[in-house]
Amino acid sequence: MRIREAQAGDAPGMAAVQAAIAAARTGIGRAPAPADAAGVAARYLDHPDRIRCTLAEEGGRILGFQSLRLARAGNPYGTPPGWGIIGTHVAPDAAGRGIGRALFAATTAAARAAGLQLIDACIGAQNAAGQAFYEALGFRDWATGDGTVSKLCIVPRAAPAPHARIARASVDLAALMPFWRDGLGLAEIGRFTGHEGYDGVMLGLPGADWHLEFTCHPHHPPPPPPGPESLLVLYRPEPADWTAAVARMTAQGFAPVPAANPYWDRWGVTFEDPEGWRAVLARRAWD
Repeated sequence: MRIREAQAGDAPGMAAVQAAIAAARTGIGRAPAPADAAGVAARYLDHPDRIRCTLAEEGGRILGFQSLRLARAGNPYGTPPGWGIIGTHVAPDAAGRGIGRALFAATTAAARAAGLQLIDACIGAQNAAGQAFYEALGFRDWATGDGTVSKLCIVPRAAPAPHARIARASVDLAALMPFWRDGLGLAEIGRFTGHEGYDGVMLGLPGADWHLEFTCHPHHPPPPPPGPESLLVLYRPEPADWTAAVARMTAQGFAPVPAANPYWDRWGVTFEDPEGWRAVLARRAWD
């Protein structure tokens, strides 16, 4: 199953979802919406207040979609201006697969990007399944209308991005700095001494979601030597940047070594640090 933003050419498939919902009378929203492609396009794809319309597809078939638009004064749902208005439509034979929740993840990301703080869902008062769906996503009742229940959700903040630390034991921290810090250009972002008996240095790149940690314990045996395919690969797709990076390494006295895997010789240069660990400067982008 693929989650993506809806495009103009998706209107017929989206209309088929709404037609199936109307036939089964199991819509999550307030009432069956237009089930023709022109109506779908006008209401969800071309609407002037559209923020995002996201769909789920599988094997070329649209299984469901979810719309998010900005509430303006006088909107038909009575939603306060500045809030978001959400609508969810999942084909009855695709229910129970977590499609609505997957769509909502994309919708909340779009809501955060648009600066929304609140999202309103207007649901038919007799639509127990629709109310339960939104309740499970964190929506709560805030108003009732003529045969409707309006549920409110506070747009959740984005979770902090995961950050990785790659730790490695060493026998001589000072001997590694000309290679990893001065040669490869990794910034020293932390250092400690005597922490539970360990000394350590942390190196990383600005804005990266990872960093390296090198530790040394005076009473621990030397770590086992690495194999020639234990690599850190840094991608430098800009020719001038790559050339400068290689020059920094050679200026620190490190000469290129043949890669165990010839792939890396075709796409970059390999260097080996004083303890046998290797780094590759690749002259291409990661993809």
